[in-house]
Amino acid sequence: MTLLLSWFSIQTTDCNARLQSQFISRYRDYAAAVRSMDVDRYMSYFADDFSMRSPDGKLHDKAEMAHYQRINAQTTKRVNSYSTDVECVRTLANGDVAAVIVQKYDRDQAPLDQPDQPHNIRTSVVQRETWRKTPQGWRIQTIEELVVGPVFIDGKIQTQ
Repeated sequence: MTLLLSWFSIQTTDCNARLQSQFISRYRDYAAAVRSMDVDRYMSYFADDFSMRSPDGKLHDKAEMAHYQRINAQTTKRVNSYSTDVECVRTLANGDVAAVIVQKYDRDQAPLDQPDQPHNIRTSVVQRETWRKTPQGWRIQTIEELVVGPVFIDGKIQTQ
């Protein structure tokens, strides 16, 4: 963990263990919703003004994310495993909470135009997620993908 955190210029002394344990339960529920392909449940974790920045700098809003997640749920035949390892959680100066997450996703998924031909797809990503307290509770306001791991399709690593 220390190597990962230092790689992102976060000192382990900046991590708040008490706060981290509170957010681990949120991530457990979120992961359970992904595994059960309950789009409405896991999308409820996103703030109305949610945005995600991919490593190429492109910004995606909540509507785009919801559209992507509905297609993902439609084309995913089975979720073999999905995990979110919470590496560090800390409070920001404005009261928001930042979390560094390692997400791993293994599923059998078929292309939209070939729904009866699923492939095993494994992905991983390191993300910085910023949570904001709203009247509805804590919601993810931003996700920044820091490192996108390799993509494996049917056990074969994909090259860009």
